[in-house]
Amino acid sequence: MTVYEMVNREFADLPISTMRYTQDIPINVSNHWHAAVEINYVVSGEISNFVMNGQTSRIQAGDFIVVNPNVSHAIWEQVSRIESITIFLLPEFFAQSNITLTNRRFFRTPRHHTDTDQVALQKFLEALDRVFHLTKEDDINLISLKRYIFALADILLSEWSYPVPETLPNLVDVNQKVLDIMAYFDSRLTDAVVPNDAAKYFHISDSYLARCFREAVGITPNEYIQYQRMQLAEVYLADTSQSIVQISINAGFSSEKSLQRVFRKYNNMSPSEFRKLVQKSSHN
Repeated sequence: MTVYEMVNREFADLPISTMRYTQDIPINVSNHWHAAVEINYVVSGEISNFVMNGQTSRIQAGDFIVVNPNVSHAIWEQVSRIESITIFLLPEFFAQSNITLTNRRFFRTPRHHTDTDQVALQKFLEALDRVFHLTKEDDINLISLKRYIFALADILLSEWSYPVPETLPNLVDVNQKVLDIMAYFDSRLTDAVVPNDAAKYFHISDSYLARCFREAVGITPNEYIQYQRMQLAEVYLADTSQSIVQISINAGFSSEKSLQRVFRKYNNMSPSEFRKLVQKSSHN
């Protein structure tokens, strides 16, 4: 019996990579992010603690979750047996079609979105299943693989994406110390976390934290916390019918007024206007 297996695959002339997991022991994937669009698809078992921007989700067999570029995510204390595949669509993949992702995001859980086209969903799941089985083969049929990968990307772009302003720099090359600080903030977005909490936790001064954070990321720690909470609010606005007041609470804002202010700062629109934009995009 396989105790733990992680198979990485990269493919010539196709800017994607995949990781296939089979495991029977507890594992943790630490908080991280990257420039790729990531699709996690569970074939059997379930991922019970998939954490994205501080929000925990469960991915059951036959389901998937989409991670946008530069969004922090992790898997904590995965104990049940799973068989799954993670597909990374690299920026170069989209660049082949002159598509940039800096001003576009994808629905995190399209399957549970109220306006999801069921035909598109079925095609997407079929393509995921085919990619999973193709990447298990030693001699992969690259023509078939390309066809299914392009089908996944086409559905993501045409059915489950929405426009957003470009607001943060690429975070891929940030040094490890700042990555740890960002992970600390990300895991506490729904709490009343402030930069001073991180300074105490990492035994550094407030001024040093602020300086190294701004040098690495280009914004202050407070601005980063606000931005991450705003992104979490975007998820609730896109994927749920919760009220703006409830979303402000769930995303860690001190009040609805605070959410409105931060949302306008980064998106130049109100949360309600953003929700209408997402709904309009999903119907086009």
